[in-house]
Amino acid sequence: MAWAPVANVVAVLLGLVALVLGIVSIARGRGAGRKVGAGVAGAVVGTLATVVGFTTLVVYELVSTEDVVAEQGEERLEPEGPGAAPDEDLPGGAQGDGQPGEPGTEQGAGGDAAAGTAAPLQVADVAFGPDPLDEGSWWFVVVVDNPNPEHHYGSAEMSVEAIAADGTLIAARPQYLTALPGRTAITGTFRELGGMTPDRVEVRLPAVQRGVTHVPGGGALTSSTPAPQESSWGTTVTGTVTSTLAEDVEMALVVVVASDPAGTVVGAARGYVDLVPAGGEAPFEIEFYGELPAGTQFTAYATP
Repeated sequence: MAWAPVANVVAVLLGLVALVLGIVSIARGRGAGRKVGAGVAGAVVGTLATVVGFTTLVVYELVSTEDVVAEQGEERLEPEGPGAAPDEDLPGGAQGDGQPGEPGTEQGAGGDAAAGTAAPLQVADVAFGPDPLDEGSWWFVVVVDNPNPEHHYGSAEMSVEAIAADGTLIAARPQYLTALPGRTAITGTFRELGGMTPDRVEVRLPAVQRGVTHVPGGGALTSSTPAPQESSWGTTVTGTVTSTLAEDVEMALVVVVASDPAGTVVGAARGYVDLVPAGGEAPFEIEFYGELPAGTQFTAYATP
């Protein structure tokens, strides 16, 4: 409470004033032969107010100092990067290692050889283009392939970079996603590029990925072929996510990639499914705003 130290200081000052006035009243009363009860009472009350106010102020400062130290300690212990909360430009979010409740062994120090034999993730496709709804911004979509039928990447890390024609790095966006067996997609936006135009988008994957878990029997999320429904403001895409995982998946991410009849990617959009039950399925619905080419085809990718 911000007012607490101010109130304590005021109490100490008023207590001192009452103490001084009480002492003066006692001295004058005795000199004039009058009763000094009121002066004694003022001095006692002033002394108590001063002591209580000063003590409370000291205790408050000690407690506040301990709280600050505790908060600093928590900040130092807070994980960075993949442990951060997802935002609108980190479509894959930041997921913990492995899937909740699934049996498995994690790659890394102390992990067994089964997890260490996982093949690395591969970038299957990259596309980008100007955002029709946000001038000066550029959307991007990256399709990543996990070729391991029994390995899950709990927090796959990558850097998606917008490059100018002369090789200048315009912008870099760190991305994290959960990569189950098969293909996964992420989509995001480059904003505030200072008027520069990307010539290409490159994806950099680290040599060693953390959070690789060996899950006997595998398990994945798959999506049906999306069905589009056009309207005056855009296109609504619907479909179904099917799970072969042993646990329910909450807030599953679905990325839908739009391609023209020639196979060129012309856009991407994402949405979430509240709950995909273990071994079951759930519907999804995703909106594309703006006009798409005639005959546009859609492909959906789902991930926890």
